[in-house]
Amino acid sequence: MSAEDRPIGMVFQSYAIWPHMTVFENAAYALRHGRYRPPRARIPALVDEMLAKVGLADYARRWATELSGGQQQRLALARALLANPKVLILDEPTSALDEANERAIADTLVRVAEGRTAILITHRASLARIAHQTIYLDPANAPALQAVAQD
Repeated sequence: MSAEDRPIGMVFQSYAIWPHMTVFENAAYALRHGRYRPPRARIPALVDEMLAKVGLADYARRWATELSGGQQQRLALARALLANPKVLILDEPTSALDEANERAIADTLVRVAEGRTAILITHRASLARIAHQTIYLDPANAPALQAVAQD
């Protein structure tokens, strides 16, 4: 199965935003090149709806590089969700954000990821609070994990 066909969405720690595209084009990329490809006529409405959900409706025509770190993170989340994944993997989605923006991203995650399996990788206990189930990995207390990490 090719990467484009896997029902997995990924939000990277570094956002993976394309600087040569607008906010709208970045978000729409998932619909034009991913597993879930709706009719072209529906793409603008789907993108506009998702940008509204993540609080970026007023930024759709701006260059992605004009956004703040928190806004870029929400754009990455919107793009991942537009791919209609069954599983959403979020790698340190708030690592570069201050406390206020972290709360905003956490609130957005809870609101827009509902109904999906989300795997949240974080060092921040304040962000882990949104999870229904939490698994703590501590190599010092789990020799098997430590051995795997050293290989």
